Amino acid sequence: MQRTAPQRGGMGWRNSPRGLLARATNLLFQGAYRPALKLLRAALVQHGSDPAILTPYADGLDLTGRIAQPKEIYGKALALDAGLFQAWYGRGCAELCFEACAPASTCLRRAVELQPKDWEARSYLGKALFHMGEVDARSMNSELPRNARMPNGAGMLSVKSP
Repeated sequence: MQRTAPQRGGMGWRNSPRGLLARATNLLFQGAYRPALKLLRAALVQHGSDPAILTPYADGLDLTGRIAQPKEIYGKALALDAGLFQAWYGRGCAELCFEACAPASTCLRRAVELQPKDWEARSYLGKALFHMGEVDARSMNSELPRNARMPNGAGMLSVKSP
């Protein structure tokens, strides 16, 4: 008997990894962090260590002020899939929270390699490098791409010419 993937909107989709992730991500965007974390924990129990679930789970922990745990969880996600931009970005930001600028810059460099136009990743990378004494403030701004899109698509980031 051939199995097919659950279709969006169907009963099976709601409890599939993608369905649970979609619901949890929606809750995170709405600011309902605790219900999102509960849903993501259930998804991890139900579907094992899926890097696509681990990453938003770490994001949710970070958003609820549990800043020590996300580093480890982002690391688990990256061990399973080293190409996850959000995990590299999240791990870099978590390292930066603990003023671990060298590991933060390593993670954020990888995030920028994966998504070169992400202005937040570039900005935090610049912050880490600045604190390490590797760049000055003027060169940080010149490294940002002109007309970089803001994550919510609300506008453009304008960068002055040096």
